[in-house]
Amino acid sequence: MEIIAILLFPLLVIIAGITILRKNSRGKRLKIIFVIVGLPFLIFFIDEILGQAALHTACAISGGTKINKPVTSDGYFATYDRVSFNGCSLECITALTKRKFKYYEVEVKKGGRTYFTNETGIHKFFLAKKGTSECSAKQSKLGFWGKVPDKMCIAYVILSEPSSRYSVTGGVRDRYRKTAKVGFWPFNLQKNQTVVKDRTNDLVAGSVTTYWYWGGWLRNNSFSFNGASNCSSLPLSHGDVFTKIIRPQSL
Repeated sequence: MEIIAILLFPLLVIIAGITILRKNSRGKRLKIIFVIVGLPFLIFFIDEILGQAALHTACAISGGTKINKPVTSDGYFATYDRVSFNGCSLECITALTKRKFKYYEVEVKKGGRTYFTNETGIHKFFLAKKGTSECSAKQSKLGFWGKVPDKMCIAYVILSEPSSRYSVTGGVRDRYRKTAKVGFWPFNLQKNQTVVKDRTNDLVAGSVTTYWYWGGWLRNNSFSFNGASNCSSLPLSHGDVFTKIIRPQSL
């Protein structure tokens, strides 16, 4: 379909150019251009045009960072909805090293690959010195090489329930066309939201919301890679979660 569109539009432009040369009336020339070039263009791209407009409208109206009450904590309970975050994944390592949190809690479930553990249940991951009883050689082979400081290891304890006061829920992704509460949107939009909550009272400390648009009919039926368009005005807004909403207690 992509090849057809690439070949068709230059041909239509040539046909339109030859046809309008035979017409003296400006009005007739404009009609010919619209019928031969404009109308096929709209047929192929109207959903893409409207979808991009819907994306930028959603980004402007409800996208971005919303802070109700910034908080500090030694760590947090992560409830990401992606299998790739099962165990102490790169997100966990980033929290313990780059972001300087003392611990990272997550429920490790069955299925998929787990990192730095081969057990299930609620884990509290933290950095420990190599050579201590908390570090296991077998455990270190279950993680990412080169991502942990040389003299440290990823250790954990298993809890009956999360100990952290705050939770960070990431990857809340609702496709508008499949969600009843926003079913009036006819476009292939997706909401990506990260929310920080106080688990003691369920109040939201803050959230970051962005949107993705996965393209119209032509893009989804082409041979090229169909990457999503995002909120260009909010390039790295999800980083605000750990700089503006929840920060390490020690900083």
